[in-house]
Amino acid sequence: ALCGSGALTLATAEIDFASGIVRTFGFGGSTTMSATTGIFAQGDDSTLDVGAAALNIETPFIGDRVFPVDPGEAQTIANLSLVYTGALSMTNPVGAAAGSFDGAPGATISISGGSVDISGTTIRATAGTLDIQSDTDITVGDGAVLSTPGYLKDFGDSSDPFVVSAPGGLVHLTALDG
Repeated sequence: ALCGSGALTLATAEIDFASGIVRTFGFGGSTTMSATTGIFAQGDDSTLDVGAAALNIETPFIGDRVFPVDPGEAQTIANLSLVYTGALSMTNPVGAAAGSFDGAPGATISISGGSVDISGTTIRATAGTLDIQSDTDITVGDGAVLSTPGYLKDFGDSSDPFVVSAPGGLVHLTALDG
């Protein structure tokens, strides 16, 4: 049974997920997240769980993004899970171009729930794993980009260069009854 029939709408320039779990209760009608710049995974164990509500995501970009760390600190490997049992609609209603954001290698983006419909949005997990699982069907429509690009970064300077690289990752699409 749904926990309420209300709707939750978040509308902003960007939504950042740090470590932790966000659950929306009482919004059994729908949860809508609208971010004109993007939705970013920046934590090592981030989860959005909307339960049985429809999940509507309106953004040009979902993925990992490097953020500054203190000297001597390790970079967090981004891990974002979107969990629901209803329908997911992921669109880019204004047709904005996905920005160019530096990624961190080893990222994981997981989408799991009822049905999945993606159009116009770029989903990226740099040198990591993009895992989309649906109980019914998955539709990847016009303008959608599912990406796990390789990683290459130059550190040091011209007299002492140091290059770090990682190969492209994996994209898993699983429709259990589609």
